[in-house]
Amino acid sequence: MAYTCPHCRCRLTESRDGDTIFWMCEKCTGCAVGVSVLRRIVARDAINRVWLHARRLMKADQRGPIDCPYCGLKMFRVDPPPGDATTPPLDVCTACLMVWFDPKELEALPPPPAPEMEKAMSPQSREALAMWRLRRLAERDGIGHDIPPMLPTTWWRAVLAFFGLPME
Repeated sequence: MAYTCPHCRCRLTESRDGDTIFWMCEKCTGCAVGVSVLRRIVARDAINRVWLHARRLMKADQRGPIDCPYCGLKMFRVDPPPGDATTPPLDVCTACLMVWFDPKELEALPPPPAPEMEKAMSPQSREALAMWRLRRLAERDGIGHDIPPMLPTTWWRAVLAFFGLPME
């Protein structure tokens, strides 16, 4: 089935990032993402606020101007609550559980909090873990020539740093 961009009517392209799937418009760079995916990649309370507001709009039958790229129904335009400068206005389809993001809107949402184990790590361990994640992303995307090597030069030092143990 071909999905179309609600703004420029171009065909959406499936994009994957690990187990995360989203549909992107190559012309306007907008994208459609499922709520279940958003709960993994964005702070859960931010997505819950957006979803609850969309449900209230659904009950009042206050649909927005754009069509859902999946089902074609009008989406609900969810404006951020007063005083919330981080959440952009979003278009939500309560029928398909999808959210449409115009360019830069997805990046404006807060990321999920760090896992508890990561919070308990020393700053050096968190830095080593962050560098390892950065390298992994760079290798996946075919870049990384300008990323400095990880501080621990052997694998066992990286393991020790990960668990917050001294690396002497």
